[in-house]
Amino acid sequence: MGYVLVEQSLYSEAKPHLNRAVLLDADSPDANYLLGKALLEMADLAGAIASLHAALSLKPDFEFAMRDLSRALFENGQKERARALISKGAELFPHSADFQYYQGNLWADELRHEDAFESYGRALALRPDFVEVYENLAQVLVELGRVEQAIASARRALALHPGSMGAHHNLLWAMLFLPAGDGDTYIAEARAFGSKAAAAALPFSSWSGSALKAASRDAAQRLRVGFVSGDFAVHAVGFLLDGILPRLNPGKLELYAYSMNQHDDGLTERLKRSFAQWTPIAGLSDKQAAHRIHADRVDILIDLSGHSARNRLPVFAWKPAPVQVSWLGYLASTGVPGMDYILADPLSAPETLHHQFTERVWWLPQTFNCFTPPPAQANLSLVPPPALRNGYITFGSFQRMNKITEEVLALWARVLHGCPTARLRLQNAQLGNQSGRARVGEILQRHGVADDRVIFAGATSGRDEYLASYSQVDVVLDTYPYPGVTTTGEALWMGVPTITLGGGTMLRRIGASLLTCAGLPEWVAWSEDEYVAIATRHALNMNALTLLRQELRDRVAATSLFDAERFAPELENALLAMWQSGASRQ
Repeated sequence: MGYVLVEQSLYSEAKPHLNRAVLLDADSPDANYLLGKALLEMADLAGAIASLHAALSLKPDFEFAMRDLSRALFENGQKERARALISKGAELFPHSADFQYYQGNLWADELRHEDAFESYGRALALRPDFVEVYENLAQVLVELGRVEQAIASARRALALHPGSMGAHHNLLWAMLFLPAGDGDTYIAEARAFGSKAAAAALPFSSWSGSALKAASRDAAQRLRVGFVSGDFAVHAVGFLLDGILPRLNPGKLELYAYSMNQHDDGLTERLKRSFAQWTPIAGLSDKQAAHRIHADRVDILIDLSGHSARNRLPVFAWKPAPVQVSWLGYLASTGVPGMDYILADPLSAPETLHHQFTERVWWLPQTFNCFTPPPAQANLSLVPPPALRNGYITFGSFQRMNKITEEVLALWARVLHGCPTARLRLQNAQLGNQSGRARVGEILQRHGVADDRVIFAGATSGRDEYLASYSQVDVVLDTYPYPGVTTTGEALWMGVPTITLGGGTMLRRIGASLLTCAGLPEWVAWSEDEYVAIATRHALNMNALTLLRQELRDRVAATSLFDAERFAPELENALLAMWQSGASRQ
């Protein structure tokens, strides 16, 4: 019975039967394995590891137990144990694609994307119809800057398994990186995802308790606001929430968290203090998660992930809350029919772009982002521009490699040609690997930039050291079509201006939105020629750069970009207004 239920992906229903089977025969490798598999899918990693280890102890050549135990160890953060088991599995079972696939996942987690690409290739050679490999390969190809190939890989996964949500998430994510992509093409694919999610859901049509009360609430009635995310941790979204949540008025809003985190950290523990209830949903099916949220009588449910990693967008198709909102973690339409609103601002999503969303665009007055300043004890004092001591301007970027495409590097090469003595400093974790540095260096050389004009830096030991690295840069060069968000906020706090290139989608306008809110509209370009001209103009004006470095932190600290005391009431007012608008339609 447990086996039949596992085969139907009914893991919680299978669990009691398999517990009983193990009780009746503790020496059964099959019973221990199936229990471990069910627990793994339910995100009970400790239980899964114990059961799978028992199965493997009873039957040392149990291929599936070895495979799933390596996955459980990896997801539980025991990566060295996972690596040893994967290597052993690949040796014992050379015709198994699974161990090559898991090896690729390990390499991808370590940002060794070229190695991951090769491992996935070996897996596909053994099993050409391996859907999950094509899904993950799409992510790796985005990281390698091969966006067209990433899209092709995601589409191959969909061809093999049209119902795959993961492949569709990765397809939409990859499309955001297309240099010539447009909002109309994207929204058509997002609508297709929405139709698929809707077909797999049975949406709620009524909501009990507070959700059915009158739209105009009295002061004693609080809105229940739920947040769904896998990024309640050391992550860009986690840092953004860190300053906002504690400043939301508990007399107006009661906060609920629905977490996809596999591991909590110090930031997670800090975020938990702002929530009345914290519910892990990583091991719940979409139906189970939707019913749990509905039972909690949440009024407004906010998605913080979009189509990025660890998202639960299909849950929103069940419409577990009467008002549902996309915010912060994804800068395009989700395509989900049950998503009522997307939070933006007038510059990032003007009326001329509203047709690019299935959601209704709701504007916050200045910005929909509010950055959390580093703790005062971090001692991140401002320093004069490094050009004063170096004798040349240093342009910089701290973006991940998936944003540093050949088109971006070609544009930066034009900037360097316009400033013949300037240097380009690039820093991210991927550049700690020789393959990443070699790829960037080769592309820049093809565009006429010599090696001695490029400085590479890898990962830092912590956030304070990372932020201190901005002292090595005079001006940040933004990426395109996927601009920086958190990195732009961090640069502004450290007194370093960013040159950004705006465009025709919400994503492509986010840099323009941030810089305009910061009072730096003159640093926004709307064409590549203007981007180069702005860089050249500011590089020649060291007096202005020096003055800006001194005063920029104080200037931005007084705006909604960093002043959470100012931003929080704006967000509260938006949520209350969305509730009133949504409730009036119920």
